[in-house]
Amino acid sequence: MAGIIEIQNPLPAANPRKVRLVLDNAAGVRKTIARIMRMRFRGELDSLCFRDLIYAANTMLGYDRLEADLKIEERLNALEEAMNQEPGALDPEPGVPIPTPSVPARKPWK
Repeated sequence: MAGIIEIQNPLPAANPRKVRLVLDNAAGVRKTIARIMRMRFRGELDSLCFRDLIYAANTMLGYDRLEADLKIEERLNALEEAMNQEPGALDPEPGVPIPTPSVPARKPWK
């Protein structure tokens, strides 16, 4: 992801402070989107700037989702290759019990 950017409020009536937008990770991008929305509702951003910033932030989130999907795809491909190469490659070691989920007993109806 990109990092931290600073924007200047474009509206003349707005407070001319600089705002830091964190774009390092998905959580930072989500916080940035919330911050941009609050700025728009307070009238600190015009609609054009708001639209551009939201579009850019959503694009960053899309790339983050794509990276996560690619990692899952790689892991799935590795598991499929291991299953196809050696029969029983993913079986547990002999003598090691397979854990079964424990289900709590239900209370009888009254």
